[in-house]
Amino acid sequence: MTVFPNPVLRSQTLQILLDDAFAGLVVIGFYNAKGDHVYRISVRKYQALLEIKIPLHGFNRGNYLVTAENNGLSTTQKLLIQ
Repeated sequence: MTVFPNPVLRSQTLQILLDDAFAGLVVIGFYNAKGDHVYRISVRKYQALLEIKIPLHGFNRGNYLVTAENNGLSTTQKLLIQ
């Protein structure tokens, strides 16, 4: 999973790229610095590379963890929203 741009402005759209490691139903989650689950989206991935665009205007500024989970596989990236 690749998350960019990072850091990102609240006025921008975040892009998440999912590679070959993920297939089928993938759950993307955002957690704030307190560990609260603040956003979740489920997507179906059938092609080799999937790009997901998420507008951030509803997010507060700060540090987040972005997770992708699928069939027991999980990966996490740090994200700074300014």
